[in-house]
Amino acid sequence: MLKIENDKQLDEKLLKGLCCMQANILMNSYAAENVVFNKIQPTAPLPFDSYIEDLELQLTARFFNINQMDGTLIDNGHIKDLTYDEVCFELYRDKIDLIFHEAPTYEDTYTDYDNDIYHYKHGLYEYLKELYTLFCEIIAIDVTPSFFDTLPEITDKAEQRLYYNKIIRFVSAIKLKHLRQGSCVDRYVKGLRYISPFVRRLLKEHKGRYILINNDTDSLDYKFALFSCFRFYNEHNAKLLELKMLRWKELNI
Repeated sequence: MLKIENDKQLDEKLLKGLCCMQANILMNSYAAENVVFNKIQPTAPLPFDSYIEDLELQLTARFFNINQMDGTLIDNGHIKDLTYDEVCFELYRDKIDLIFHEAPTYEDTYTDYDNDIYHYKHGLYEYLKELYTLFCEIIAIDVTPSFFDTLPEITDKAEQRLYYNKIIRFVSAIKLKHLRQGSCVDRYVKGLRYISPFVRRLLKEHKGRYILINNDTDSLDYKFALFSCFRFYNEHNAKLLELKMLRWKELNI
C-alpha cells in the first residue's frame, strides 16, 4: 500500500512539473504576442486568470501559479521591462523557428541564441534576418479594425491545427525543397476548407488540382504568405497581422 501511495505521489509531482513547464512556455509566448500587438505593456502585471482562460489551461491550472511563470517575457508576475524591439524579435524568432524547425543548422546555432535566430544553412539564416526588417515595418503599421475584421475564418481548434500544419509544410517546402513552378501541390493543400488569401496568391486551381504559380521566395507575395503562417495563440492577433500586411501594401505599392 505504501508503494502505491508513493507511486501516486511521484506521478502527481511528474504531472505537476510537466504542466508547469508547458504553462510557462505558453504564458511567456502569449505575453510576447500581446506586447507586440499593444494589448499589454512592459512592467504591467500579468493578467493570469484571463491568460489561463485564453490558453484553455483551466483543467491544469491547479498545478501552477503566477509566481511560477518566470521566463523570457515574465518575471515575478509582471511583464519584463523589455524594449518593444526586443519583444518583437522574440516573437519573430519563435514563429520562424516553428516554420523552419526541419531546416539544417550549423553546429554553433545555439551560441548566441539569446540575441539571434538559429544559424540556418544554405542562405536561410541571411534570408530570415533580412526578412525581419519587413516584419518590423508591418508590425509598426497602425490599424483600427472593427470587431468583424478580426473574426477568424476557422474557429474549431482541431481544424486550426490541421490548417497550420499543412500550410506551414507547404510554404516552408517552397523555400527548403525548391518546389518547381507549375508543379502540383495537392499533397500540401488539398482538402483544406480554407486557405489564406496570402497563400492563394501562390496557387491556381486547374482541373481540380492545385498548381504552384509562384515559387519566387524573394517576391512580396511569398514573404506575405510566410508571415500568414505565423501561428498565434489568439486568432484575433493573426487577423491583426493580416490587416497590417494589407495596410502596408496600400502604403508602399
